[in-house]
Amino acid sequence: MRKWLFLLFFALILGAGAWYFWSLGSLPEREGQHVSLAIDNQGVEVQRSGSDSWQNATNGDVLNAGDSVRTGSGAATLTFFDLSQARLAPQSTVRINEVSLADGQPFTVKLELENGRIWSRILRLFELDDTFTVTADSVVATVRGTAFELAHSTTGTAITVFESAVEVGGLVVSEGFTVSFDSSGKLLGTQATGEDLKQDDWVSGNLKRDLVFANASQERLLAHLGDLDAAKPDSVLDGLTRMSERLHLSLAAEKAPELYVTYAERRLAAIKRLIERGKSGAAFNALTSVENEVAEKLNGPEAEKYRSPMRRALFEASTLLSQVSPSSPLYRMKQKLEDMQVSLAGDDGLEVAYARMRAIDARLDETLMLIDQSSLDEAASALDAARQGLVNVERDVDHLPEGSPSDRLTALRGKLNVLKAREAAYRVRLATAIEPPQSQLTVPSDGAASSTSSTETGFEAATGTPSVQETESYETISLSALPGQPKVGDSVRLKVRAIKADGSQVDVTSQSTFDVTGPAEASGSVLTPNGIGKINITAVFLTEKDRFEARLALDVTEAAPIVLQSLKLTTTAPVSLVFGATAVFTATAIYSDGSTKDVTASVSFSASNLRLGFMDKNVFNAGQDTAGQVQVVGTYKEGDKTVTAFHDFNIVAP
Repeated sequence: MRKWLFLLFFALILGAGAWYFWSLGSLPEREGQHVSLAIDNQGVEVQRSGSDSWQNATNGDVLNAGDSVRTGSGAATLTFFDLSQARLAPQSTVRINEVSLADGQPFTVKLELENGRIWSRILRLFELDDTFTVTADSVVATVRGTAFELAHSTTGTAITVFESAVEVGGLVVSEGFTVSFDSSGKLLGTQATGEDLKQDDWVSGNLKRDLVFANASQERLLAHLGDLDAAKPDSVLDGLTRMSERLHLSLAAEKAPELYVTYAERRLAAIKRLIERGKSGAAFNALTSVENEVAEKLNGPEAEKYRSPMRRALFEASTLLSQVSPSSPLYRMKQKLEDMQVSLAGDDGLEVAYARMRAIDARLDETLMLIDQSSLDEAASALDAARQGLVNVERDVDHLPEGSPSDRLTALRGKLNVLKAREAAYRVRLATAIEPPQSQLTVPSDGAASSTSSTETGFEAATGTPSVQETESYETISLSALPGQPKVGDSVRLKVRAIKADGSQVDVTSQSTFDVTGPAEASGSVLTPNGIGKINITAVFLTEKDRFEARLALDVTEAAPIVLQSLKLTTTAPVSLVFGATAVFTATAIYSDGSTKDVTASVSFSASNLRLGFMDKNVFNAGQDTAGQVQVVGTYKEGDKTVTAFHDFNIVAP
């Protein structure tokens, strides 16, 4: 009897060990992606492909090619595979002419706006053959990763770009511009859009929803990678996990490439977490291992089966690093992933050029982020890298072999033109940030250094005496301030540049002194306005021969009030919930100064489809018997400002 008990115990232990070993290489099924309809305001109808009748739409309806949506008095959002959204204003009609995201096939969305207004937000197109177009009559807007609005009526069409650029025929429309066409598609003109447009309810609401959509997409990606749950590269289980993966791959047959790519994706996510924990050495050793494995696959007999899914995996991993700046320890990983994307292109010159354009796109994203953070030197470096990359890629594109597919070459040149437009726009934005208002320049009239002391010219003793430069020869100096239109409480940085005869400039801020009058406290080259009014600044810079002065006046305005800007919903629950599961939400209000506040108790929560689940205060309760997509809506009001946030769940059977 004891022998049988021992054998049973041994069998149980062996079975448990085998199950655990197998589980290390097991992966959850990824949720199917589709085109879904969300009703923002009631009064939305759907016409199915092949039908002449319109039916009331249901929140969460799945749409297909050939279907049309019209809003009447309502408003609606179409979400395409979590990669892009199209939002319809009231009295608008759109038809989905083509849509697909099949394995091995490009991501394609082709919409036709019959009337009204449509706002499109595309997170990224990660393959050269991916397409997102919106057509109105003969006007076709081709997107390369952007946010824009298209308005169409019987009198014509107008396209306004709010981020990146849109290609319309051979014309590239950059952010901050509107291009108009008459009813026959003839170009009427292009004009800059004013800041007042962003105060329009439709525009401001969509800009905020763009942020919500991008954040939600990022959270879903993080949740997906978290569900994969890879052993950390420095874990004792890492080797055992690799062995389990190899066993799964040996049994996967034709699905082995997709499975391997998913393993690589979760390893990249684990490497990122390792760097964030301060273990860069172990992380980059693991990353080198992934690089070598991928290179081996690409040199193997089934290289083409691995190439496309691996590109998508690297794109997703790079998405997690999109906000990483050059000063971050994660930046090296970001560059490594960009290099891997180039290597995936192999000998295909078109794909190599496109992979390099993605890296240029990343530099431009960094430029914009760094300008917003006032890290202007880093922004200039990123922008210079983008410009050099554009020069190199354009040269390579011009030398592509004859016989390259014309449609793909057209797409490549379209992307190149968009990047060039972005680079030019950001160079203007950077120059404006560096030199907000132009200072008054004073050149010595007699070529001799002034003997006037700082006291005689009104300088306070606390400012010190300008240091004397003995060897350089300058023509004049310039004085600038950042920000150039300060508000009370801002920190204003002054900068003095000495300009030589050849036009080159030298930063001499630390060798200059400043006299400041008006409502401000001065500490060296930093001012802090403490009241409304005009600040007059005089900078003095001395060389061995000359005394230079530059003057600047700044108008200080009242600090903008801190106002409620947006709402963010967070939950630790997975995107897919089984029948009867719950999800607890936290609601965070975000204010114009970047501060946040937990407002969960004051938020009104609702679920878009009561068949799929309901809200009990801040707790979502999934239904018991119906599968589908449901949206949790949180609304918060503070004063006369109301903000809304959304979170999607897929309800699935256990």
